[in-house]
Amino acid sequence: MVVQSSRKVETVLLSVSATTTMSLSFATSPTIVKYNVNWGDDVKTTHSNSSTANKTYSTPFTGDIRITSSTGNPSLFTNFISNSNNFNFNISSLLRFRGITSLTLGGSNTVSGNIQDFRLGLTNINITGSNVLTGDVVDFKLGLTSLRIVGSNTISGTVSGLRVINNIEIGGNNTISGNLSGIQLGQNLFNIGGQNTISGDLVDFKTGLTQLRITGNNTITGNLVDFKSGLSVLDISGQNTITGNLVDFKTGLVILTIQGNNTISGDLVDFKTGISQLTIGGQNTISGNIVDFKSGLNIIHIQGQNTIGGNI
Repeated sequence: MVVQSSRKVETVLLSVSATTTMSLSFATSPTIVKYNVNWGDDVKTTHSNSSTANKTYSTPFTGDIRITSSTGNPSLFTNFISNSNNFNFNISSLLRFRGITSLTLGGSNTVSGNIQDFRLGLTNINITGSNVLTGDVVDFKLGLTSLRIVGSNTISGTVSGLRVINNIEIGGNNTISGNLSGIQLGQNLFNIGGQNTISGDLVDFKTGLTQLRITGNNTITGNLVDFKSGLSVLDISGQNTITGNLVDFKTGLVILTIQGNNTISGDLVDFKTGISQLTIGGQNTISGNIVDFKSGLNIIHIQGQNTIGGNI
């Protein structure tokens, strides 16, 4: 993506690869401003604020499409939504969208660059595809409330460096470290894939966290009694050493996966209603009769020296 200037009209070029259909939209401020699309095959269309522009090519198209506003100023774009497109550009190009607050790129995108180049003012970032973003989490700008980047990213840093972002989902081979106590109050979804080495005690989980997924070589410790109410999804891989009794699981937990050297005990009758997936690795000593499994449980995997009986 590059920007060309011709007199007072700024044209934003979006590079796409082997695309047969395209769908995108821009919100503008003021809303009276329209946006124009040159689809790269000499077809040009004009669209009003937030309306969707659709395109079907007769053969797969690789090249640039050109975007302009009816005023010639791309800073009047506030929201960019792309559905199932194949964009290929560096995020530094997005700096030309000086007024943008929300970016959603669906499809098989290949977005690259350093996260420090995301523009200040963005509150929502949602990018799917085979992205290869790098950088340190401290470089995410203040004000970002929702972050989802799928792909082969290699983002590093510590959890304390993450700002107060309500929803965090970063796929890839990330290497994020730090202590759970560094997770900011106000975050409710925390999902980071990769070779992370996050440590800490369950007591450090913040109130308000509803989903936590951390892959890697984490070393989380603590007792189940310290889980906060409101957590519905917990998925932690690594060399964790979590202890406690099943009776201490909070109501509302739906998905539980804890890998590691855990030593959890208790009787199946103490499982709370509502759990649908349960995976616990380690040297657990769980007992009881399978008749005591609650209805709705459809996946169960418990390692250890368990003494579970009953008829299937």
